[in-house]
Amino acid sequence: MQEQLLITLDVIGIIAFALSGFIIAAKNKLDLFGIVCVAFLASFGGGLIRDIFVGKMPFIFAETYPLIVLLITVSIAFVFNLHKHTKLTNNYVFLLSDSIGLAVCAVTGATIGLDAKFNLGGVVILALVTAVGGGVIRDVILNTIPFVFRADFYGMIAVFIGIVVWLCNHFYELNSISLASIIVFGFITRLMAIKWKWHLPPLTQ
Repeated sequence: MQEQLLITLDVIGIIAFALSGFIIAAKNKLDLFGIVCVAFLASFGGGLIRDIFVGKMPFIFAETYPLIVLLITVSIAFVFNLHKHTKLTNNYVFLLSDSIGLAVCAVTGATIGLDAKFNLGGVVILALVTAVGGGVIRDVILNTIPFVFRADFYGMIAVFIGIVVWLCNHFYELNSISLASIIVFGFITRLMAIKWKWHLPPLTQ
């Protein structure tokens, strides 16, 4: 995948997960430092794990733009008083940003897995880790059950995206248009899961 496209997807994912992390941190009544830390973990946690898996320097340590994008996003969120709107149900800023982050980061992780010559399982795992890793770390820090294990078909969407990216790479053509289509597919699927309350069934009722 072209480097410029990867950077663009990184920026979109950082903004999206920084906003969702900001809102959850504010909901838990953290101070300014805590909010920035949670936004940081939500934005970069999955990418850190992903880069360790593929054996390269985590991009947050190698590039300047990720931290700048995070700080600008958090600052804008404060300007627009998003810390005063912390109800997650029907919170469109949270739902949209989290859904965009999920789809974009799953695609980014899957394509990096392809670049690293991973097989189907590896590509899917990298898509899942990149998409949900930051959220899992965020929720553990906040002492809550990770969102991915209990809500709206969340982790399965990342798995589906990983499979679709792998299939496109092997049987079709993986380019900017197909990647954008996969992101839209993941985003819409996530919103449908929220609207119609799709869940995997628990083992106990």
